[in-house]
Amino acid sequence: MAKRSEFQERLFALDMPFRRKKRTRAEDLRDFIIETAEDRGLEDRRGKLKKFMVTFDKKKNSNFDYWLFDEILIQISNGVGGTGIRKPMHQLRIMDYRKDAKHLLANIRFYCRHYPNLDMDRALVMLVSDNAGYRLLRGVYRT
Repeated sequence: MAKRSEFQERLFALDMPFRRKKRTRAEDLRDFIIETAEDRGLEDRRGKLKKFMVTFDKKKNSNFDYWLFDEILIQISNGVGGTGIRKPMHQLRIMDYRKDAKHLLANIRFYCRHYPNLDMDRALVMLVSDNAGYRLLRGVYRT
């Protein structure tokens, strides 16, 4: 068996405190991310962690799966060495990532394309400074 990369070690160490159905979905997603991580450039360790804001518009009359979207962000963030995601406001997620916003957006869109219930109209990814926002919730959603 080949040695696991640091990305894979972090992803397999991710705590998935779910019951059977959600745990199975999260593990399937994790396996898919691991299969494509090298091709998507997620295993690259260059650069320091930066905070990015992620928000999106879902299509009208769609059954958007917010849980699955959050799980994609959590697993990407933890895989690159982040601490999970924060949800300071409705429809806004903040996560850690090593590369630029364009690369993060491309990866999010790639993984969302493989799930029909993650149909988005638009998505926005921006670099965030530590003092951005007023009266935002500061807790970590899930690590």
